[in-house]
Order: sequence, then structure tokens, then C-alpha cells
Amino acid sequence: MVSLEIDGTRRHRGTLKVSKSAGPGVAVLADLAGGLPFKDDTVEEVYLDHTLEDVRDFPGAMKEIWRVCRAGALIHVWLAHGTSAWASSRNPRQVRPFTIETFDHFDPERNPNYPPGATFEIEHAKLSLTTLRDGQRPRLTGGVISTVVEALANRNRGSQYRWERWLGSFIGFEEFFVLLTVVKSAPWAEEP
Repeated sequence: MVSLEIDGTRRHRGTLKVSKSAGPGVAVLADLAGGLPFKDDTVEEVYLDHTLEDVRDFPGAMKEIWRVCRAGALIHVWLAHGTSAWASSRNPRQVRPFTIETFDHFDPERNPNYPPGATFEIEHAKLSLTTLRDGQRPRLTGGVISTVVEALANRNRGSQYRWERWLGSFIGFEEFFVLLTVVKSAPWAEEP
């Protein structure tokens, strides 16, 4: 089983760290935008910790991830949420804002015009009001209040949609997580 961590800051056991520049723990030098040096259908898990924010060709990057992954592979994605100007502005290289709904573009059940060669299903998603970094203790807004808001916002996908769409710009979620599954066959299109 091959698991990749692409330009991430979180370390995951048993993963090959892939980065465009040499550094501690980097096993493979490669750029997601330039193509990954792996054969088709060989990767079973990918961790993208604030990696997609800097990619200019987001659909192309998703196609490259889809190409190297096996059917059913899991893709773990953490990104700054587009409703938080503060979270998005911390990264001056960020190309575009993201929300959970961004990933609906690749889900054939949610988007009839999904891009061929890059199909994913959203298995799980979570909005985070604040993100505690290593060594930080919860503050009032990062503890009790955020726990209540996150519980309400993350009840289900419909609730997440409403919070992103109607309340996100007011509240400003700092980060979100999406767990995607790679879809290589089309069970939704099969004839009975």
C-alpha cells in the first residue's frame, strides 16, 4: 500500500512525503502541478494539508491525484475556508478560496457536468471555526463557543451547506476538512 503526503505540514505514519523542494522527511521530489512520478492506480491514500491552496491548476491537480490513485483510495484534504479573510490571508500564495462545496464539482451525484478523469465522492466533511496549532490551549472562542457552533454546522451536509452559504461570511470558518473517495467506475450510471 502506498500512502502519500504531498507538501503537508502534518506528519502521517507510513506515508511517503512528496514535495517540490528538499527538506526534512521528503522522500520524493515532485510537484503536483508538474505530475507525480507514480504509475496509474498505485496509491491508496493521499494527505493534502493546505497543499491545494497554492496550486494554479486546481482541476489539473485533482486529475493527477485521481490518476495515481486506485479506485476507493482516500484523499484527506485540509484547507483554509474561503469565508475567513483572516485564514485565507495568512497564505500570500493562495490562489483561490475554497469551501466544502468546491469539491461537489468532482462528485457525479452532485454535479452532472463533473470532469471525466477526476471523479471523487465526499465521504465526510467538517467545518472548523478555529484551528488549534500544536501547543495552543483553547480560548473562549476556540473552546466552548466554537464547539457549539461546529456541532450545529456539522450536523449533516445540508447543515454545512447552509452554514457555508448563509452564515459563513458572518462567522468566518477558519479551516475545513474533506475526506474524498476516488471513483473509477460509474455505479450511478449503470443500467439495472
